[in-house]
Amino acid sequence: MWYLDDRKQLGKILRERRIKLGLKQKDLVDNLLTSATISNIELGKKKVGIQKISYYCQKLNWKLEKIPQYLEETKKKELDYISKLKLSLKSIESDIFCVSPDFAIKRLKELDLPNDPYIQATVEYLKGKCFYKKGRWDKSKEHYNECIRLFDEHKELSKSNLKSACFYGLARVYYRKNNLEQALKLLQKGLTVFKEEGERNYYKHYLLISEAIYLSKLGFTNAAMKALERMWNYLSEMDTETQLTMYSLQAILHNELKNHDEAISCINKAIDMAQRSKHFDHCFELWTTLGVSYKNLGDFDSAKTCFNTAYRFKNKLRDKYLLPAYNYTELGKLYKQINNLELAEKYLISAVKLSKKVNNGLKQLEAQFALGECFFQQNKITEAIQQFDEAGKIAERHFTNKEKNIMLKLAQCYEKRDTVKYNKYLSRFYELSIKSQNGGELTMHQSYSQNPHAEKEFQPEPPDD
Repeated sequence: MWYLDDRKQLGKILRERRIKLGLKQKDLVDNLLTSATISNIELGKKKVGIQKISYYCQKLNWKLEKIPQYLEETKKKELDYISKLKLSLKSIESDIFCVSPDFAIKRLKELDLPNDPYIQATVEYLKGKCFYKKGRWDKSKEHYNECIRLFDEHKELSKSNLKSACFYGLARVYYRKNNLEQALKLLQKGLTVFKEEGERNYYKHYLLISEAIYLSKLGFTNAAMKALERMWNYLSEMDTETQLTMYSLQAILHNELKNHDEAISCINKAIDMAQRSKHFDHCFELWTTLGVSYKNLGDFDSAKTCFNTAYRFKNKLRDKYLLPAYNYTELGKLYKQINNLELAEKYLISAVKLSKKVNNGLKQLEAQFALGECFFQQNKITEAIQQFDEAGKIAERHFTNKEKNIMLKLAQCYEKRDTVKYNKYLSRFYELSIKSQNGGELTMHQSYSQNPHAEKEFQPEPPDD
């Protein structure tokens, strides 16, 4: 009988049985069993005789000879419980998106968790998602990192792709903190550890499309287009949301590269898909991007038609701030371009307010830069300085490749007002121009070439996981 040959394993089994019954060693001490004997049994010491081990089993409501049967029954119960627990965790993951993260956290706290690494890692991953949804970025990071730690300790989790999922979640956290370079590094780590034959296959597509989005936001238009081109081979495997994000990003990149007719062709395909699947956020985004394409071609009537089409269903959006901010920014730019500065100012002020609500530094920077130009054109120099100054601070912290143009605008504002500040901003503009010619400060991306002359448009958001 194996359980008599392997005393250490037998001792471990009996110790687990005692703990499961809620008993301490001293509770089982009697005339035949001392606490030392019980300890020796549980430690697997061979000096304890079979009779005392059998007696100890009886005290635990077991029979020594039936231990294999008990173990089989216990294992079956544990497997059944873990199977039900996995279903519960899948249900809770739906609750995060369909009900609320608070309700999901409440359910997670109520779970009686076994000592199972897959379950424990999944719980940490789900907590990371919950706190991300709640906007508690640091708490989200804490749980994602704990899941990664558990993953690294247990090789049997390699096919779960939980580590890739957590790197994706962490990248989104850093994106929300406007740290795009760190976000991009984390995405690339997620792709490195991703297992093709594993679970959660959709994360590969999320990682790839987000890599293209972040490259585009950092100003690496050509690299973003190449990253996107690699994804078309997987198009049939992707969900509709990811496909629409691809079409949207491709159209935006075409606009940045001045390929406006290609952008229009791409968007027209995607709008039909978005309408059929009732993806209102994507419909809104695509109609706005279509308006940008026509604006860039000088067809202002068609651009207005597109912007207003999007505007009419803004009440159906899940994203109540960022997408309307995009629409208002582009409408503002359009009216500024046709010299209707009153309407331009109205829409751009709204765009700035909305972008501030979502802490989207890039969108806020673009809206404030356009509003600053609008004020400057109206000779409202004090108001223009305020917008350029705030945009400059955002650029200095997070988007140094955009700071140069802002410094030039500030120099123009101060040219006839303050010679010291005029020279200060002109010197900074010159310094940034030299850095830009020499490759700038973005050393982590030396393999990518920026497109410094492209006017940055809105980029789609990474898919919501």
